[in-house]
Amino acid sequence: MRLRHAGAIAAALIVAAGAAAAQQKLKFAHVYEVSEPYHTEVVKAAEAIKAATKGKFEIQVFPASALGNEQQINQALPLGTIDMIYTGVAFAGASYKPIAISNAPYMFRDYDHWAKYATTITGRNTRKAISSRNSPRATARRPRTRSWRSPTTARGTRRRTRR
Repeated sequence: MRLRHAGAIAAALIVAAGAAAAQQKLKFAHVYEVSEPYHTEVVKAAEAIKAATKGKFEIQVFPASALGNEQQINQALPLGTIDMIYTGVAFAGASYKPIAISNAPYMFRDYDHWAKYATTITGRNTRKAISSRNSPRATARRPRTRSWRSPTTARGTRRRTRR
């Protein structure tokens, strides 16, 4: 009787392994609420990727710190318990210090200034150092669309600042 159950379990595991090879589920974690564009856009991207790959890749999105706060999901990424995350350069700077320079206030005048920085030797060295480490590949994205060129243009808005 036990041998029959062991054979059934082994067969089920072989079938499950074949099904797992056919479809890969990736965990995408972030700290933003479900109403935020960061979340809604990644959900759209996940659906598009699933459709484009005919279900071969499925991205499971975990919003609103469901898998941990930002520090915890940053620590989980290199461990492989989470496959993809949204994170800021302040947290990425914990793994690679030079990238944290772009977190300084008013570091970039606008998107064009940021794009030029990304193509300088410093930007290239940063990308190379991050991708050469034994860690997941980092990608850059366009900074937030709201641009504060000086303290006066930020008047009337709320920002988190370090003490």
